Amino acid sequence: MTNKKLEKLLYKSFDAELSIRESKMLENELKNSKELRKLQEQISAMRKAVQNSKSESLKPFFEERDLNKIKSNSEPISFYNELGEMFGNVFKQIALGAVILIVALVIYNINQENNEGVKNIFGAYNYSVKYALDPATYLWEN
Repeated sequence: MTNKKLEKLLYKSFDAELSIRESKMLENELKNSKELRKLQEQISAMRKAVQNSKSESLKPFFEERDLNKIKSNSEPISFYNELGEMFGNVFKQIALGAVILIVALVIYNINQENNEGVKNIFGAYNYSVKYALDPATYLWEN
């Protein structure tokens, strides 16, 4: 029997029961081969070390988090996704600049001496209910 087959049989002996034929074959080879006995000792030492080591507990939802990372990393990045993300970032900067400009203009108009600018900005005109119900009268009177 080759060394690879014997190694597989040795590993199998640690995890499952061997048939009578396999166990006799392994016993004979262990008696005759110093290398195989050494390998058996190494495997049993590793198994004991693993059993005696402290098992570190994983944080809750470890599996779901890692699977989501793997899924998100494995999704192909298309040109359109990158383009949309780029335009989104550019639009955010332009929108922020526009808001700052509008706020600055409103503050400037409020600080002017005449308050006509404030009325024009916010559309604060003196309309009566009569004009609201019949807008044509407002047009004819003015």
